[in-house]
Amino acid sequence: GRVGGRVDKKEQILYVGRLSDEKGIGTLLRAWRMLAGQARETFPQKLVLVGDGEGRGECERLSEGLPVEFAGQKPHEEVVRLMAESRAVVLPSECWETFGLTVVEGMRAGTPPVVSNLGALPDIMSSDCGEVFEAGNAESLAAAIIRILSRPDYVEVCKTVRREAEAKYSEEANYG
Repeated sequence: GRVGGRVDKKEQILYVGRLSDEKGIGTLLRAWRMLAGQARETFPQKLVLVGDGEGRGECERLSEGLPVEFAGQKPHEEVVRLMAESRAVVLPSECWETFGLTVVEGMRAGTPPVVSNLGALPDIMSSDCGEVFEAGNAESLAAAIIRILSRPDYVEVCKTVRREAEAKYSEEANYG
């Protein structure tokens, strides 16, 4: 539910995109397996994967026995709701991304991004708003997820990312 314009976060993190190698989904699932072996209290209960693709079978194999939900394709409004409810939006891309609309939409929903250090992704957010990790490196990604989720000022970070997205990427700002 909403409390004063804020959406209650569920214990989940979110991936939105094609289920294919160059999107870094294998790295994400390897990182998830590492995290699953760690202390429960720092670890969100579920990884939600929104999207589909030729790598789905492989993803299902890699996520065997892990708390992973394959949500398939979703309408945009539903994706935005999932973003708002999640504790982080992860973009583990291993190919050069020109502009991460998913990052901006996640920020607008008040959810901090965790992105690989390729292309334009790290430039979209200021460093205090999310985490950047080394593309293709599952240890680096697992550490980034833990860093963002264990921040004592996590609630403030959520407000900051929303403000930053509005300031930088609102339609008004883009027309300016």
